[in-house]
Amino acid sequence: MRFGFGNIDEDNFLQSLMDWVQTTYSYELEQHSDKYPYMADFNTAERRATQIMTWFTIEWKNPRTNITPLEEFIDKFVKDPALAAKVSQFSQAIFSTFQIVQRLADCMYIVTDQVTKKKYRIRLQTAIPPYRGTLIFDGYIHPWEEDGTHQATGILLLRKVSPTPFITPDMQKSLFRMMMKDKQDKYESVSISATTKISTYLKNQPAELVNTVSGFLNVHGGRKKEKILGIRAALSGDGATRILEMLPQKELACLLYVHQSPQKTTKHGMLERQFGDDDFDPYETGRARSVIGRLREKGLLMVGKKTIGSRRYKVAAIPAELDMALDKLESPSV
Repeated sequence: MRFGFGNIDEDNFLQSLMDWVQTTYSYELEQHSDKYPYMADFNTAERRATQIMTWFTIEWKNPRTNITPLEEFIDKFVKDPALAAKVSQFSQAIFSTFQIVQRLADCMYIVTDQVTKKKYRIRLQTAIPPYRGTLIFDGYIHPWEEDGTHQATGILLLRKVSPTPFITPDMQKSLFRMMMKDKQDKYESVSISATTKISTYLKNQPAELVNTVSGFLNVHGGRKKEKILGIRAALSGDGATRILEMLPQKELACLLYVHQSPQKTTKHGMLERQFGDDDFDPYETGRARSVIGRLREKGLLMVGKKTIGSRRYKVAAIPAELDMALDKLESPSV
């Protein structure tokens, strides 16, 4: 396969992709650059532009096609199935703060995600000079080799952390909660409306939530993508009606409240005033006790952002698959 950059292969794929995105989506890239969600000091405008380009390519979705520039490029230009399968792993990139815990070779390291505490073996583009103390970095990593090795992409912001005796366990817990809150804010910043389907929503949510929803709906499958397909099928047709009929009255009343609201969405704060605080935690699923939290864990209520007037608000909406089933129901007494 030839594109303006010669034969696209494993080595030149990323550069070819970025050049194509810069040419094809220059207007959209400029329009959305201020929506880059991660706080960072890139030191130079060039480094910032590179990282925004990485984020845009991996995470931004074209509203006309509902796919990312990465997915579009692969579909159009990478016809070799083996190569397409490998480079598609860029779509599984995660952004987090990682601590380097072991050097395996010049460019190979063991790192720990400081939010999830999960360990990864990663390959960097260049080796890190010798250092003392703790080294962490913010950036993207994605699966790459068959043995599970991940690869870093985009700009990595490296910094040393000096050991200090003044960090107490309570301070560590507080820092961890702040990091988790930042991640949850990211997941709750996705755009949603009454037409958003459960499959679209869950693609932008953590695997922990997908696992919990699939458990509630008795959906079996291996990877996140297969589970999402099963969830979508479970909420289609008569399946939606059967699920709604099984809900406690307060949960059903909450869904009907959202369904009957203008544009079938309601501001999250207003919903909490009606049905109590939302105790949903994307990383501690299965533990919610609130009406809103339980509905979110079941995949029956989505929380994200919507533009109302000239401002973006945190709102709740119901997956579009439930629309017809809810139309048939009358609001029960709470």
